[in-house]
Amino acid sequence: MCGILAALGLTGDPEKNRRLVLRCSKLQRHRGPDANSVYQSKDGKNFLAFERLQIIDPSDSGRQPFTIETPEGDITWQL
Repeated sequence: MCGILAALGLTGDPEKNRRLVLRCSKLQRHRGPDANSVYQSKDGKNFLAFERLQIIDPSDSGRQPFTIETPEGDITWQL
């Protein structure tokens, strides 16, 4: 089973927020020890972190969170 973390509407320094999210995500590393990634919104207030357990699709095409950048904003999701 994978680990998913969402942190929305954080205030303060975006780099400090990212470090906080990474520390929190690391606490669930046992849920997905094979890979991890973090999406950070451009304003540094919203994050999605993912700890991946590679069972069904061990390739990089299953790397999450998925992100599409558009002129209106980013679309990011996790399965």
